[in-house]
Amino acid sequence: MAEVCVMIFMNMNCKISLCEFDSIFLEKSWDWLNDPYINYYSATGLITKGGQLEWFNSLKTRSNYMIWGVKYQDEPIGACGLKNIKDGQAEYWGYIGEKQLHGQGIGYDMLTSVLIKAEGIHLSKIVLKVLFDNQRAIHLYKKCFFNEFDRDDKYIYMKRLI
Repeated sequence: MAEVCVMIFMNMNCKISLCEFDSIFLEKSWDWLNDPYINYYSATGLITKGGQLEWFNSLKTRSNYMIWGVKYQDEPIGACGLKNIKDGQAEYWGYIGEKQLHGQGIGYDMLTSVLIKAEGIHLSKIVLKVLFDNQRAIHLYKKCFFNEFDRDDKYIYMKRLI
């Protein structure tokens, strides 16, 4: 998969590139997702090395899941993608594993890049879930025209038509 920095909404200053989620990203994600802060806000839960490797090996055969590694200044910093792809709809997810880069607009670049990819595979709706207390992410999703359609005791569920 070739690296690409895609832009949307006149985002001409894209700071990141999306690239193949390879073994380098797999190792980095082990550290990122075992950080309590990242684990909590990504809603990942407990992962094991074996479970992570099994998941990674399953990616080649899955048609309902797309994942990209995220690079900033040519360094791996996170991951993002689409899951539960079905009937023209998918669920967005993403995280920046390098916490010193939080709050610098990289989440916007990640999300808008994935939206371009989603449009390219003819998806018509993107959904996501976000923890109530993740105000920074909620602000980002609203900025990118996601609207709340449901909530439960832990999450706000949002959607956006493409």
